Amino acid sequence: MKVFFALLALMFLGIFSYFGFEEFERFETNRAISASGGFSPGAADGVETVNKRFGSYKVKVKYEVGGKTYRFTTTSTDEAGVRQYLAMPLDVLYNTKNPSTATLRRYYDLRRKDETLFQVLVVPAVLAIGAALPVAALVAVLTALIRRRKK
Repeated sequence: MKVFFALLALMFLGIFSYFGFEEFERFETNRAISASGGFSPGAADGVETVNKRFGSYKVKVKYEVGGKTYRFTTTSTDEAGVRQYLAMPLDVLYNTKNPSTATLRRYYDLRRKDETLFQVLVVPAVLAIGAALPVAALVAVLTALIRRRKK
């Protein structure tokens, strides 16, 4: 039983931190921009390969505020998404107090305005427990079977 709980906790924390960090970062960016938002036209500044095997990419975006150039990357997308980003004008919303905190207007407009941090982190938590639970249970059962055979 100790193996089950230890593995469950370890896997949950790993999966939750992987997916939860991205969601938390998005939530904080939107919150900062809502408090003090500015607009700047952006331009595609290259493409970053996330996973070549599955065709996952991120588009690098650059924008200028007060004569200084800033950069960020979009969320992961496929090749069709990359072509779409490269073909359209990129409107960047940024935090006027910290211009390096930015997102595309398209992402910002799609957000839920009444979203709380708890609501943002529920999905990664459910995903993490849903993935960790069966794996931890399988490993615990296999460990118990191996221990019984040794006796």
